[in-house]
Amino acid sequence: MKKLLNSATRFLTVSLALILLLTVCIFSFLAFFMSRKSGETISAVGTTYMTGMGEKVTQHFATTIELRLSQVDSLVGSIPPDSASPSSLRAELARNAKARDFAALVFYSPTGAFDMIYGDEPVLADPDSFLTSMNNGDKKVAVASIATGQKDVLLGVSAEYLMADGTTSTALVASLPADYIADTLSLYSENSLVYSHIIRRDGSFVIRSGDAFRENYFDRIQALFEGQGESGEQYIRELEAAMDKGEDYSALMVFGSERRHLQCNKLPYSEWYLVTVLPYGELDQAVSDLSHAWLYLVFLGCAVVLLALSVMKVPAIPSMSIGVVLGIIVAVVFQGVPLTSVIGTLYSGFKIESGVAAIDTLLNRGGMTGMTSSIFLMIIALMLGGILSDLGYMQVIVETLLGKIKSVGTLIFATIFSGAACQATTCNTMVSIILTGTAFKGAYDEKEVDRTMLSRCLEEGSTLTAALIPWNTAGAYMATTLGVATVAYLPYTFFNLANILISIVLSYMGIFVFRKGQTSMKAAKKEKAAKK
Repeated sequence: MKKLLNSATRFLTVSLALILLLTVCIFSFLAFFMSRKSGETISAVGTTYMTGMGEKVTQHFATTIELRLSQVDSLVGSIPPDSASPSSLRAELARNAKARDFAALVFYSPTGAFDMIYGDEPVLADPDSFLTSMNNGDKKVAVASIATGQKDVLLGVSAEYLMADGTTSTALVASLPADYIADTLSLYSENSLVYSHIIRRDGSFVIRSGDAFRENYFDRIQALFEGQGESGEQYIRELEAAMDKGEDYSALMVFGSERRHLQCNKLPYSEWYLVTVLPYGELDQAVSDLSHAWLYLVFLGCAVVLLALSVMKVPAIPSMSIGVVLGIIVAVVFQGVPLTSVIGTLYSGFKIESGVAAIDTLLNRGGMTGMTSSIFLMIIALMLGGILSDLGYMQVIVETLLGKIKSVGTLIFATIFSGAACQATTCNTMVSIILTGTAFKGAYDEKEVDRTMLSRCLEEGSTLTAALIPWNTAGAYMATTLGVATVAYLPYTFFNLANILISIVLSYMGIFVFRKGQTSMKAAKKEKAAKK
């Protein structure tokens, strides 16, 4: 019955551990999947938003330009070329243009010459295209510079007025400050998630906003990518190809850890293109915060699994193996660490360069290679113990000691004393534990004392005395690190000294001494009561 109960308990324990592990794995997969889908959803929403935004701003531009072109057209309609003398026409045109807030008004000749009515004479940035459109009778918008360095937007409509040189004009052209277009389209808004530029086909700026300071938008793209050690040539070529075809262009630019959505739309009545950019910084931060929340939950789940395994007293090797598997899952799935790097870390340990020597010393360790010295030392200690045991030295030592050991208290005292002596002579805790444990395990079995008592005595005699011996590696490390001699701090090692003293005293009093099969005071009391 007891065997059946133990089997059922073991089955339930293993089942619960596997269920916990499976739960964390599923939860990890869901967290990774949701994080990835959140990023894809943000990109899809960004594409839809940017397409709509580009179309909206383009329509707003078209409405604004059509309104202004119609105002220039109304000047021609209300003041026909033959309605008055040339001087009267000029005065009337100027008066009406100023009433419509135009910065300048000019007659434009078929050869591309300007005959100023009022305002500063403009210098066209792209004169050939504008002249061709005016000679064809089209309505056209262009950008020009004036003497003050300011950029003006020119609006031309077909009109035949007598010019000062006696020739007939091909168009009447009015100008507005470029800032008027930028303000109307809210290109300079600082509260918007997006920012926009107006560029020409060669990438030169007509209107630029945000922190743009270069003269060419293509140079700006290249600089953004070069800042991350990458190249933006692909996006530039795609954007130029879309401009050549007169098509809209939409792309998600990724450089370093930053993402920006680029939308380009052809603007009507011009050779211009509206470039609208949506930095995903705030949106990515929201997704990142969500991912971090998922990651924290996964870390918490891993901790809960390990705690549950400890509470259920699952053996160390399975518990550690489950912890390693969970660590690999978190590193690969959530932290983006390549599997090869994880395997390398398992083999050679963790490596980081924080710039702080103390932190690097603390963190740069672990892995299988980090345990080789300890493992080799244990192998050598086992070999030494085996040699001494087979040659009979160990039996002679034990028999000599056992001959004088009459009580359990003396056995415990001898074990602690032997561990400390071995620690002082071998200068290594592991060697001391292995040699002393090998020598005294038979004596504990003979006295019917549980081996957990042997384990405790080995810790008290070997581990706790390590830092108290000046020539021991632990004592030397403490003295070097603290800058205090071992003999100087020895009187203040209350835990080490008191633990050894209390253990010896209690063992002679028969308190907290467990016989075979007893691993707690409760079990000892039950056995004692049963004997009565």
